[in-house]
Amino acid sequence: MTDWSPKEEMGLFGYLKFKFGFWVQVSSLPGWVYKANDGYYEGYIDKHGQRPYDVENIYTGDNLEYKIFYRTVGAPGHINEEYYARLNR
Repeated sequence: MTDWSPKEEMGLFGYLKFKFGFWVQVSSLPGWVYKANDGYYEGYIDKHGQRPYDVENIYTGDNLEYKIFYRTVGAPGHINEEYYARLNR
């Protein structure tokens, strides 16, 4: 059983897009996705010598795909994490 429900994360329009297989932005993801992504940001810096600008990570589970996108905002160095979900294809 998952601790996350897509219906509660999206409005009606977002949920319809989700049901048709499109990526839909959500405010949070299941706990296991955060655990799987733990350390990615620091590891990326160690490997590439810079922060992950406009980089995405995709995780699959529970018949869904989850995406964590590191979006560059404003001046270089400011990065926001955005969360997305869609039905697994």
